[in-house]
Amino acid sequence: MPSPPSRSRTPKGKKALQAVSSPAPSETRKSRNDSAVTCTASDVLVFYPNLIGYARVLFMIASLYHAASDWKKSIICYCCAFMGDVVDGWVARRFNQSSAYGGILDMVTDRVSTAGFLCMLSTLYVKYAFYFSMLVVLDIASHWFHMASVSLLTVGRGMLCCVCI
Repeated sequence: MPSPPSRSRTPKGKKALQAVSSPAPSETRKSRNDSAVTCTASDVLVFYPNLIGYARVLFMIASLYHAASDWKKSIICYCCAFMGDVVDGWVARRFNQSSAYGGILDMVTDRVSTAGFLCMLSTLYVKYAFYFSMLVVLDIASHWFHMASVSLLTVGRGMLCCVCI
């Protein structure tokens, strides 16, 4: 499986795309002081924003668990999960810990959280179950189209793309 592309500076200061090929699943990235840092796949799993993502999953599960019995606990857990979504991107940029895994974790957590929340609402408000179901379909479809269009734009600019349509 080919490694993802990395960006480097050309002599004129313009960005150029280079394919990274390494036998081990590691990634070299620049730290704030421009020294090279090598990250392994197990390092990426414990990046700060990914830890926030795992906490978001736990808060969402707790929110769905308490939704039918204790709405106050459910709302508190849901708000904690939402706040995690607000700060994880900032933390990733602040600590230079952006990764493809973190981006996918964030997107999947968002989709699953929304779908779970709407399913729970459809059990609490059966009269509106059809509308909640349509919102799930709209959410998943719109994000799929967004990902597909971004991958097509990436391919159109002559860059390598890891998303297959």
